[in-house]
Amino acid sequence: LIVIDTISRALGRADQMDLADMNVCMGTLQRLAIERNVTILLIDHHRKGAGNGDGDPIDDVMGSTGKAGVADAALGLYRKRGEKTATFKVTGRDIEERELAIDFDHETGCWQLLGTASGVKADTIQSSILDALEEMGGKATAAKLASWLDRDRANVRKELLELVNKGVIKRNDKVGRDVIYELAQ
Repeated sequence: LIVIDTISRALGRADQMDLADMNVCMGTLQRLAIERNVTILLIDHHRKGAGNGDGDPIDDVMGSTGKAGVADAALGLYRKRGEKTATFKVTGRDIEERELAIDFDHETGCWQLLGTASGVKADTIQSSILDALEEMGGKATAAKLASWLDRDRANVRKELLELVNKGVIKRNDKVGRDVIYELAQ
């Protein structure tokens, strides 16, 4: 794995707005990766104004689109100023496009997955359920989650079904009459 942080700085005096220059530079890096059987991770910044979360990881790369043209995948981290959560967007040739809701954990210094960006917002009962599931080893019944969270069982069950529909968790086997819910990963 080769990490270049940031590609704009590493390019030096190359004209990042020139499509031909960027195609040559990025093509050279791509050839190196293929010939040496390595992964090259290029880190760059988005254009100003792209931090609102509505952007596109390819279109928002600073400079010519030639910088992103040869990439097998592009990842973009979008966070509105002052907000705790962010959206992590993934797009590429051989991967499924995804938008994930993430939250920065200051204790660990790591981003934590909250679920798909289309659904799970921070500081909601759904995010509390996901946190509880994680703390409980990834699996639990609605009754155990309701007890853990000190919430009404019917409300927790309703939120669990919404999380299942969003693909964030899945229904598993039953214990008696209770369904076991599991984090989908």
